[in-house]
Amino acid sequence: MNLNYCVNCSFPEIKLDLSFNEKDLCSACDAAEKKDKGIDWKSLKFDFKKITQLTSKPVVTRGGAGTPSHFTELISTNYNGALAAVSIYHFTQYAPQEVKNLE
Repeated sequence: MNLNYCVNCSFPEIKLDLSFNEKDLCSACDAAEKKDKGIDWKSLKFDFKKITQLTSKPVVTRGGAGTPSHFTELISTNYNGALAAVSIYHFTQYAPQEVKNLE
């Protein structure tokens, strides 16, 4: 049996919910590529600032961080909320410890 492997992450096609496109890119890597190209990050940053200014309640952010520096940038704005991270660890080379050790 010949297995297909993702040309980006080398994950094999044995995972049930994984599919491959015509370029042999797995559906997870394909989704990550589309996310990076299709999101207007400057607009989202502006919207986020507006939301945090409208409420005195903590705002929980989830998703969107592509590098540990994105956490540093948010924290440096005196953000008074919670940070959650998942996809940065699945779709990038970063490990949780790298984010925990930020100064």
